[in-house]
Amino acid sequence: MKYHPLLPDTLLGDPEFFRKKLPEILFRSVRPEQSWLPPDSPSLNASAVLFLLGILPETEGDICLILNKRSQKVRQPGDLCCPGGGITPFLDRFLAALLRLPGRHLRSWPCWSLLQRKCPPAARCLAHFLATGLREGWEEMHLHPAGVSLLGPLLPEHLVLFRRAIYPLAVWVDRQEIFRPNREVEKILRLPLRDLLQPVHYATFRLEYPPHISNKLRREQQDFLCFLFEDRGETEMLWGATFRVVLNFLRIVFDFHPPGTQKLPLIHGSMKKSYLRGRPKKQETLSLRFPPE
Repeated sequence: MKYHPLLPDTLLGDPEFFRKKLPEILFRSVRPEQSWLPPDSPSLNASAVLFLLGILPETEGDICLILNKRSQKVRQPGDLCCPGGGITPFLDRFLAALLRLPGRHLRSWPCWSLLQRKCPPAARCLAHFLATGLREGWEEMHLHPAGVSLLGPLLPEHLVLFRRAIYPLAVWVDRQEIFRPNREVEKILRLPLRDLLQPVHYATFRLEYPPHISNKLRREQQDFLCFLFEDRGETEMLWGATFRVVLNFLRIVFDFHPPGTQKLPLIHGSMKKSYLRGRPKKQETLSLRFPPE
């Protein structure tokens, strides 16, 4: 049975209805019994991330997406991302077993029993990646696992340059307003979902590659769709793999399609050599040039 997306106001106007409806929407659309099977390529590294949703503080129930901004001490500094990372096999396997206990995250998810019956390998994969995401969320930003509830899986993303597959899980963060980022995170940002549904915030990001990357990709530059927003007086840009995860979520839930890149404002950027290595010198991240207002 095909899911017919609801109007944004129907979901965003009632956070409790949003929480109850989303597991059904994601399970029907993503079909984890097909898309969430373990990676079949031994050369492809797998990571899990949490797509954090919650209530925007000091509002009357506005739903927001909670993101990390990567610090200067890690690769891809300055980029916005979901908390998460690579698997720690023994520890995450143990944590996944705990998540299956009565009253815990998986048993509280409405679709867990159905997924176990339809495709046990996908269920094990999801449990393992949820454990990874919760562990990484605690390490990166002190996300309290007890205040997190599972909403459902999103479509995996493949990063060609990093030979990595990202498995995102949408979760709801209940009542936690204060996070404590570690050395990998510069700051925590909250982005209202309503803003993501407004085409006026989208732009084209034209990225120039350094020689060692352009030779590998066989192109000197590339255009990306991106999203711009203001946070504490600073312009932030959401792009790349995290942006694609966000767009998949908006398409599945709201049937939202962003504008084409041809008619959008153009932002120029250049990638520094240290961007992919980490620990850049003198704020060497992505050098951006915004168009005049």
